[in-house]
Amino acid sequence: MDDTMNIFKPIIAGLFLFISAPACSQRQLTYEFDTTIHFHKPVTFSHLLVADKRSHKEDIGYALTGRFNRKAALVTSNGFDQALSIFSAGIFTHPANLADTLVLVLHDYRLEDNPNGDKLGTFYFRGRFYLGGNDHYKFRMAVDTLIEIKTGGDVTNAIKECSEQAVAAWLIHLGSGPGSTSDQTYSLHQAVHWEELELNKVPIYAARGSFRMGIYYTFEDFLNHTPADTPFLQVDKYVQNKYHKPGFFYKDSHGKKGDRIDSVFAIYNGQNWYQPRGAGWSRLRYEDGHFFRREEFMGIWNSSEVSSAFVSFGLVGAVVGAIVEDNTQHKRGTGIYDARLNPFTGQFNPVRRIY
Repeated sequence: MDDTMNIFKPIIAGLFLFISAPACSQRQLTYEFDTTIHFHKPVTFSHLLVADKRSHKEDIGYALTGRFNRKAALVTSNGFDQALSIFSAGIFTHPANLADTLVLVLHDYRLEDNPNGDKLGTFYFRGRFYLGGNDHYKFRMAVDTLIEIKTGGDVTNAIKECSEQAVAAWLIHLGSGPGSTSDQTYSLHQAVHWEELELNKVPIYAARGSFRMGIYYTFEDFLNHTPADTPFLQVDKYVQNKYHKPGFFYKDSHGKKGDRIDSVFAIYNGQNWYQPRGAGWSRLRYEDGHFFRREEFMGIWNSSEVSSAFVSFGLVGAVVGAIVEDNTQHKRGTGIYDARLNPFTGQFNPVRRIY
């Protein structure tokens, strides 16, 4: 069996230690990367350079610890960018002698232990990879992936191992797979800042929170930040004197409530964004320069009848499909997720499990 398959098995087996960090105001566990994953064939880059673009660089998630399952923040003994680079160097026993560097522009890396109360773990990773040197880099791969895993027991070690196997698989794929077919090159600055440079070309993102009130009939209207000036009313529904949900209506010729608004992409009322969802409206949240909403996806079924399962969203299914046998189709069910809008595709991609 070749080296590629050897490093992927077993995905759930074995124990990997979380070492307690010194006591402080917040419970912490030191996150140590696995040092036993190796790839013994030549690869096309000499080392990994990590450009960490995350807002909270010390936050890589949490684990549940002790008999009362208390949350403890995961931290690394060194900076996380350095820890990832060292992890990559330990994988490859035959790095390239060339000067080529693999650059990872990291936007998200987060592990969550039992986020929905159903004994599953999740790992979310978002980043872009470039390969090159001498300030000339070619884009190789973008990853926007959420992984869920359930083992029938303590999932803490399993999701840690699964996340490391996934990252190792991406690195091996980039180091041993086919090269870039594009002739376009980027400077290191352009590669590191690609996302914000591209988003600045999209008017709704360039607005940076200073949004125009109105009705956005289409996705294109939304991206172009061009609402219609059609007058509308917001009518909030209350149940037992408590706020329940909003409704939006056109104004009639007398300025009163007219027909219900439904076939639009979104409405901005001057404070919050809303989108029509079924018979009601749901919030579209603007946070850290991106738009999020709660969305249903087919994840691991919330049921005590499901003792083990593996589900992935995004690129991991294509590149790391050999990690485990995906026999969990009958174990899937609808879950609620926080999802980020990708303005270049118009799709909402899951970033974390809610319930």
